[in-house]
Amino acid sequence: MRLGFNGYQPLGPLHLDVGPLLYSYANNTIEGHRFRVGLRTNPGFSRRWVLKGYAAYGTLDRQFKYSLGADYIVTLKPWTIVGVKRSYDLERLGFTPENLGGNSFFSAYARFGSYRRPYYQEDNQVYLRRELGKGFTQTITFRNQTFDPLYTFAYRTKPGQGADSPLHRNFRTTELMLETRLAPDEVILQNDNERLNLGATRKPVYTFRYVIGMRNVLDGAFNYHRFSLTLKHSFRMGTLGRTYYNATVGYIPSTLPYPLLHTPLGNESWFYVDNAYNLMNFFEFVCDRYAALRIEHNFEGLFFNRIPAIRRLKWRFLTTAKVLVGGVSQDNLSAIPATDEQGNPVAGFQPLGRAPYVEVGYGIDNILKVMRVDAIHRLTYRDNPGVTAFAVKASFWLSL
Repeated sequence: MRLGFNGYQPLGPLHLDVGPLLYSYANNTIEGHRFRVGLRTNPGFSRRWVLKGYAAYGTLDRQFKYSLGADYIVTLKPWTIVGVKRSYDLERLGFTPENLGGNSFFSAYARFGSYRRPYYQEDNQVYLRRELGKGFTQTITFRNQTFDPLYTFAYRTKPGQGADSPLHRNFRTTELMLETRLAPDEVILQNDNERLNLGATRKPVYTFRYVIGMRNVLDGAFNYHRFSLTLKHSFRMGTLGRTYYNATVGYIPSTLPYPLLHTPLGNESWFYVDNAYNLMNFFEFVCDRYAALRIEHNFEGLFFNRIPAIRRLKWRFLTTAKVLVGGVSQDNLSAIPATDEQGNPVAGFQPLGRAPYVEVGYGIDNILKVMRVDAIHRLTYRDNPGVTAFAVKASFWLSL
């Protein structure tokens, strides 16, 4: 059986792939049993067009969900693609594509269990991506989305009026996203009309994203701005091994309901997720300004190669640290009323205080060449409700 880069299974001569198989089934408190079937065309259908979509159904909410999309590859060199997408599905706060970072296994896991702050979302997108030079990619996305919460939620439409402000519980946004990505040393593996990013080898990767929210355009409710800049890099330290780091800063200078602010990605699962805070709960913090740093140092064979009984196993020792600083403006705090229009208490959120969120860890990599085990300690905000101060988590990986 041959699986594609994204977990799809070819359907013989039909020029269709089914998948991703990880998403075929889930069970959660909103949908009950969730069944999903996804299809996309493969290069046998067309080397220029990629049509894709899925249909899902929950036995508890009895709602059909779907996604339909089409990509057209204008040129292969330079890589230029234009696409459209429309979807309607159940989501949870904080689990955005930007946060998940393409982690399909964690994205599939997020469909299970108890949903915290769920909502239905209609998402419409048009996008253009072009490689303007080696490793220099520009993406322009026009997006229109809805937010229809399934929990008690409200926001003040005019926070400056305080308790006299009108309240709303759902909204629609229209935004234009401009993303510039510079990765001159990146290795790309291309298979017909599918591309797999193998990462950079020497030089840093920079990603700058600017989002403009537009009020009264296709019923958009807010004008706003979002900025973020990410630097990703790794370098060798001689016989001491290799260091990997990822630094991000972000700023939202607008007054908005908290679902439109930044929610750091927590991880309550038993497995380790590189781009998440592994001892932070789901939706534990919200920020409108933040700076984050993730560091991992792999000592490779520095220690274990000196122990004869372990040397043959080729285990690798590593250490990790993740730090987040941030806060929320008083204007955004005042946008949350104490109760909704029916007098039901509205759940707010916790902003980060002056102290940063910090977790550190150590682990063993390359176990049986596919497994990694991390022991993680949470150093700050240990008194928050439901917090786990220490955990051991595993992860699995496959290399080409």
